[in-house]
Amino acid sequence: IEADLVVVALGAVRNTGWLAGSGLSADEGGLSCDGACRALDEAGRPDDAIFAAGDVARFPHPLYGGRPVALEHWGNAVAQGAHAARAMLDGPDAAGAYAELPAFWSSQFGLNIKSLGLLEGADAMAIVQGDPGTGRFLAVYGHEGRTIAAVSINAGRWLPAYEAPIREGAPFPPITGGADQPAPAPFPPGLPSMQAA
Repeated sequence: IEADLVVVALGAVRNTGWLAGSGLSADEGGLSCDGACRALDEAGRPDDAIFAAGDVARFPHPLYGGRPVALEHWGNAVAQGAHAARAMLDGPDAAGAYAELPAFWSSQFGLNIKSLGLLEGADAMAIVQGDPGTGRFLAVYGHEGRTIAAVSINAGRWLPAYEAPIREGAPFPPITGGADQPAPAPFPPGLPSMQAA
């Protein structure tokens, strides 16, 4: 495509500058919150009057060792907003810790991409369904021998089978031996094999 100018952009910037001087723990990574969606002050104490949800709300995720994460998808904003409302109405203890499994999807250039879990920190990956050469496959990601995420490309029907293994931190890879599965192989080459994980 002929063009005088091309702009390529990726990512987002969390708008937390307006919180400067508020006494809340906020930076370019988001507004720090506890599991009940209460904003944390600079000393790390929850403020019972301020709740946050959505892209900007960084919270300790129990599936990832309590590591603070901020999830950038509208599905999370809806689920976390509902959790924050429960915490406001019923109290933080009754609501419990927010633990929604991160899930994302997008359709781009004829590809349907869906994922469960967080890929960050993965030390192994395996194609467990389909074939990348056909543009239809599912990859599962592991960390220290545990399943942490799965991504499907034009193969969303296989994805739900990996939700429970990700939640449970099942051994990597969690599902093997299916009649429609390819021979175990890491992808791309060079990542640890499924047997080594």
